[in-house]
Amino acid sequence: MAPTDWMAARWIDLGYATPIDKKNVPNEKNLQDSLKHPPFDKNRDFTLPWQSGITGIGYNPKKTGRKLTSVNDLFDPKFKGRVSMFSEWRDSAGLVLLGLLTVIVLGTIALVVLAWRVIRGWYRLSQGKAP
Repeated sequence: MAPTDWMAARWIDLGYATPIDKKNVPNEKNLQDSLKHPPFDKNRDFTLPWQSGITGIGYNPKKTGRKLTSVNDLFDPKFKGRVSMFSEWRDSAGLVLLGLLTVIVLGTIALVVLAWRVIRGWYRLSQGKAP
């Protein structure tokens, strides 16, 4: 299983996770310091990251005809019907908020709602409907 951090935290809290047998994971010693003690699993008793990074934009410059430098570029009418986003709100809403130059503050529901309204409006426009 490779759940996201927030889901791993839920599984740990609910008692669904079992401790890792560290004898079977010799490469744990290679973890970057920033990944060694997450708030949801302080000693990495239950989880180890399989990758770490941020949400990004993947595209083919030959198909777009130009370089994309911001999530805002995805809302260009030229790309109508050709853009998809993750259904995971932590990825899509966060990326849109960054495009809106908004500082993401944990627990700020109004910002997430704002991002979803932007995504919904873009989607409706891509379907030929009013936002």
